[in-house]
Amino acid sequence: MVVLRTRRYARWVVRGLLSELWSNVGPSRRFAGPPVASRGAPGWAVVTGGTGAIGEAVCRGLAARGYDVVVGARDAARGAAVADAVARDFGVRSRAAVGDVRDAATFAGGDDAPVLLVNNAGVMGVARDETLRVNLFAPAGLTFTLLDGNPDLRVVNVCSSSHLRAGAVRGDRLEDAGVDGSLEVYAESKLGLMQHTAALRRSGVDARACHPGLVWTPMMRGFFGPRLCAFLGPVHRRLFRTPEQGAATVLAAALEESLQDADGDLIYFVDGRLAPRAASPEARTQELPPDVAALLRRGVS
Repeated sequence: MVVLRTRRYARWVVRGLLSELWSNVGPSRRFAGPPVASRGAPGWAVVTGGTGAIGEAVCRGLAARGYDVVVGARDAARGAAVADAVARDFGVRSRAAVGDVRDAATFAGGDDAPVLLVNNAGVMGVARDETLRVNLFAPAGLTFTLLDGNPDLRVVNVCSSSHLRAGAVRGDRLEDAGVDGSLEVYAESKLGLMQHTAALRRSGVDARACHPGLVWTPMMRGFFGPRLCAFLGPVHRRLFRTPEQGAATVLAAALEESLQDADGDLIYFVDGRLAPRAASPEARTQELPPDVAALLRRGVS
């Protein structure tokens, strides 16, 4: 078991962390390319975690391409501020949504069913049970809710290369309130979200996963803490992507149309392009444990 964990950790360091740092600081800066064009007739798009960093940049990127935007938010005032700014700056309809992910009306776009769902909200370094609920169960629950009666919904799940550290998702994490200081459960939650994405696609849903890269976000700064952030100083501008640069990959995953013949069960975007081999074998071929899959279907509050 220890050997397997060590191998997975090394896999993440080499194929994830070091690859991303090179992508950020290397001469090609592959992630910086413009996102692809949108579908011909945009409608309502729902973006969870839409009030800051990557989420807000995704909201603005979709609005720039004609989508009306539902800004998923924890804080009603912040959600309203982002929605007002999006509507004012891009001339589209936009509103904030704060509420239970199982309530479809909260997140639907007025009288129109959404055509796109971007599950962007997430947490890092908090309690293990909260990590699994927010990063896996909440997006799965919202997805199932919005798919009901709306099978043409496109689903984009914002994942992470940290899934390379994980071998499987453990349902008993839902009973563990200890702090996820090592980010082990964070990695499991992101692996589970990728496996959930593949399961959706196998069932006929237009589902995609993506990894925005190493992005300098409030969540990242909160995990590092003020001392390490102060130590990094201006170096973070070189080592990390901006939220807009990270959002470029999310937008590419959301807007790409030519994926009908994509090989394999998992559609996964990295550096603004389709990169299924950047995912671990566990994400591409291994299904969620039956107990976890059943809980996702049933819903966990």
